[in-house]
Amino acid sequence: MKEEIFRSLLWSYLHVLPAGALVTAADDAPRFRVDVTVPFGVLDDERRAGLVREATDLVLAAAGLGPDQALRVWVLIHEQPDGTWGAGGKIMRYTEVAGLSTD
Repeated sequence: MKEEIFRSLLWSYLHVLPAGALVTAADDAPRFRVDVTVPFGVLDDERRAGLVREATDLVLAAAGLGPDQALRVWVLIHEQPDGTWGAGGKIMRYTEVAGLSTD
């Protein structure tokens, strides 16, 4: 149940840039940035690595690109300090969010 609570709190935003808005010195192939914000302490090294791997795989699949293009996907993980996360008009502490499920 707890996993379901956390999954319900995961949102995705897609920002599509107009053609020519992103350029590199190398080529004009697409680049992707995935920004993830989580409460501090939720992810250990193994979970962080899994998140990066899964996000990269999903982006590559959606773009129709193969694993050889993985360096076109950057995943930035922002760990939000406890007490700086708000929802419903109040500060939500990690323990409160975790307590939304009883298992």
